[in-house]
Amino acid sequence: MTFSVTLEDVVQGAQGLMEEVATSKIVGEEDTFSHTDLDDFQANLDGAKVAYGNVQELVKSKDADLDTSIGEKFDAVQKELDKYVDGKTPDGSPKFVDYSTIAAVQEDAGEAPGDNEYTKAQRAISDVINGLAEVLSKVAGTILH
Repeated sequence: MTFSVTLEDVVQGAQGLMEEVATSKIVGEEDTFSHTDLDDFQANLDGAKVAYGNVQELVKSKDADLDTSIGEKFDAVQKELDKYVDGKTPDGSPKFVDYSTIAAVQEDAGEAPGDNEYTKAQRAISDVINGLAEVLSKVAGTILH
């Protein structure tokens, strides 16, 4: 069995991971009962960093300013998530607060809260994630064309 990944897959993957958080995970729908959404946000951020890391040198060689901007946006998302770290897990990973304590979330598999119901914390997370997704969307045009 052969497994192959194209450059486009990698580029689109990083952006897709961030868009997934910004558009669906932000309302707490994925972890309706456990409220461990911030762990998922961190995992998506880590995955996007790995994906971008695979093309970073190409981006840097074609548009160093874009690479710098992407690094700054990754840092901004991490800084926002770090506000909600409450210790460490036994394996040393960050332990996040219960998402329902900082966000309007979907409850008991019911209807997800609307945009106008987001808390200040939720909006701040969403804003930095959208900012990162926006600059990541420029990567494909930079390296594939």
